[in-house]
Amino acid sequence: MFVTRRVEAETYDGTNGAFLANEWLAEVMLVSDDGDTLVIEAPGWPEPTRYSIPKGHILLRDGRQTFQQPVSPEDFPKDWVHLPDPPPAP
Repeated sequence: MFVTRRVEAETYDGTNGAFLANEWLAEVMLVSDDGDTLVIEAPGWPEPTRYSIPKGHILLRDGRQTFQQPVSPEDFPKDWVHLPDPPPAP
């Protein structure tokens, strides 16, 4: 049996920063969004971690809506593949 944890992706397009930070992701604070760069702060230890995400980059979250990492559009296909949602029945 092959299993994997759920990871979802959404692209920052320069207009959806508030949605990504305030609705799509959990426990993330929107620092700024100028339409070219989205700046968010995610929980971390001992201090929160700040991420600057350029327009066109892809944000990854886990099944609990927790921010995982930003990925450039060039690097995304090297490590990730889109699956149908919902996945096909066995």
